[in-house]
Amino acid sequence: MAELNDELVKEAPVENWDEIPEQGKARLPLLPAGTYEFQIPHNLQPKHWEKQEKEQEVEINGLKTTQKVMIGLRVRFDADLPLIVTRDTTAEQTYKDSIFGGGISTMPRPRFGKRKGDPVKQVSDAVYLYKDGLEGPVGAFKPTEHEKLVEAICKIGAGKTFVADVSWPAYCNKKKVRRLRDSAGQLVDDPEGKLGCGKNFRTATQEEFACECGAVIFVFPELVRFRASQKA
Repeated sequence: MAELNDELVKEAPVENWDEIPEQGKARLPLLPAGTYEFQIPHNLQPKHWEKQEKEQEVEINGLKTTQKVMIGLRVRFDADLPLIVTRDTTAEQTYKDSIFGGGISTMPRPRFGKRKGDPVKQVSDAVYLYKDGLEGPVGAFKPTEHEKLVEAICKIGAGKTFVADVSWPAYCNKKKVRRLRDSAGQLVDDPEGKLGCGKNFRTATQEEFACECGAVIFVFPELVRFRASQKA
């Protein structure tokens, strides 16, 4: 059986200096699932939040077309903009001064009520960070006003601490070609073009693992259950 590498299209080397892409950033070590106190970067500003967009079908002059619409603003924390652990739940403070490699978004997502049958609400992580983690004043703007929410978080949150749990969810994307490991251990797109199966993993225990469909899945940690430091 031919190796997966044999199926890949070989790209020509880049000959022009101005076409060389930037090197990717190293992935930070993942914080284990658990409860931590974090300090927001002192220099956090609205400019650090990037647009999240999606294609949406619209009708213009009777003709249907698609265009990109903003669905949220997201800040990505890394070594250059660190969200630092100031306290953890281990007796030895094992993860103190570690950096959370992930982000927070203003994009609303489903929230389920405590009781079965409660209606699903659409609320963003940024709303919970502002309202519960930073105890920001509410009423001056709506939870869905992305820019105003970001401005408020940066204004009252820069340098401040909050508490949240780190969760390890994972997802086998059914809209993208699944990723596989070839015989050399390299990560490649499936030569057969098969898509992921769409399975959700709420509490993964490994940073990388194989889905039931064979796809290689990676964990992308997220913050949940935001609360104020003094209330933790």
